[in-house]
Amino acid sequence: MRSLYGVETSEINAKQAQWTMAPSLNFGGSYNNSWGRSIDPTTNLFITDRFQTSGINGSSSLLLFQTNRLRNTYKQARINLEASKYDLEASK
Repeated sequence: MRSLYGVETSEINAKQAQWTMAPSLNFGGSYNNSWGRSIDPTTNLFITDRFQTSGINGSSSLLLFQTNRLRNTYKQARINLEASKYDLEASK
């Protein structure tokens, strides 16, 4: 049972190490609707109307300088996975 758990943990660690090398891309948005008395952010005056704001944002990242460290981490995770599989076979 412990060896099976070790194999599952090693598989998760290997997948996590693999995906840390992938670039990331994120998008987001917001919408705000105000009624009644509020402050207009463009003029900084009080308004008593309906006021709507919206915005979008995005970001991406790509790791440039630590790729060898990440590749070696992934290789080590794959070796640990194989060792866990051998341990499972030995315990059977």
